[in-house]
Amino acid sequence: MKFTPPVILNEACPLTDLGIVLDDALQSTVRGWQALYQSVGKLPVWDMSFALQHASVVSSSILYDLRGDEVYLTMIGDQCREYIGLQHSKGNLYDLIPKINADDIHARLQACAQHKAPTYCYKNMSWNNDKAHLKYEAIFLPFAERGSDACAWCFVPKSFVIGDEAGL
Repeated sequence: MKFTPPVILNEACPLTDLGIVLDDALQSTVRGWQALYQSVGKLPVWDMSFALQHASVVSSSILYDLRGDEVYLTMIGDQCREYIGLQHSKGNLYDLIPKINADDIHARLQACAQHKAPTYCYKNMSWNNDKAHLKYEAIFLPFAERGSDACAWCFVPKSFVIGDEAGL
């Protein structure tokens, strides 16, 4: 199989304007993260209750566990498995996703962790064999572990769009 680089249609790092996010559920999830951040005054601690409060995006989400240069996928929603073609629910990023897209994701995760703020990306899936007709928005939301201010987790809900449904 031949993989090509993803085509980035829009991005913001950090995300400062929710108006660029096309999907309402993703906007709501970012607002939920912002409210949590404001209530604790620092990077929020990851807790599955955040995902449960935003249940409408869980089936299209991936939770990344950041460990230095290593990145692990620890939760993958059904839509991610279906559209992206992931077979396993857990594992090393580079073992589950073609390197050409894993490099892109890894760079975005590092930027999100560095800024400690949501990051936005809208791209097509040209990196995944014959799926260039499929596009997705992804919001990278940083979380810490209890007792730390460093970003250790990124909760990444996505919104999948087939063809030109989003008008881009």
